Amino acid sequence: MTALPTVELDPPAISMTFGVNDSPLAALDGSQEIGDRLLAEAATNLAINVIPGLVESYEVQRRGELQLGILLENMRRENFELSVFLPRVMIVKGVKLEPIEEVTIEHFLTGDRVEVTDMGPVAGNFGGTRMTLTCPSRGLVGYNSVFSSDTHGT
Repeated sequence: MTALPTVELDPPAISMTFGVNDSPLAALDGSQEIGDRLLAEAATNLAINVIPGLVESYEVQRRGELQLGILLENMRRENFELSVFLPRVMIVKGVKLEPIEEVTIEHFLTGDRVEVTDMGPVAGNFGGTRMTLTCPSRGLVGYNSVFSSDTHGT
């Protein structure tokens, strides 16, 4: 029997800090259970690194947001109470390992004569884009609920 060649995994690019839920309504779970769960995940999942941090916290390094979201959802379903901090881009040997995503937004206004008249960055909002469109009023009837649903209210 011949062993298969090893596969090189991409290094983690995003880091999040997981900690004990310290809100006033939190249960009395300690960080030991959270740490044990994260270390067990790291033992079976090669795409994750877990580094114990300061004061009941753990730095979790993964390749992308989806992997972190799946881990968080699984832990939530297992009744873990966590506080999670915003993701941070990892810097290794002076190089930023920030993943860049391609984003495509498709919103369909009904009716003809819909035109994009302007598009550019939102002032003071890094990464935001403002689009200005013109369309007949009849094309906007009922669109507010569709748009709100598509963007989850944001």
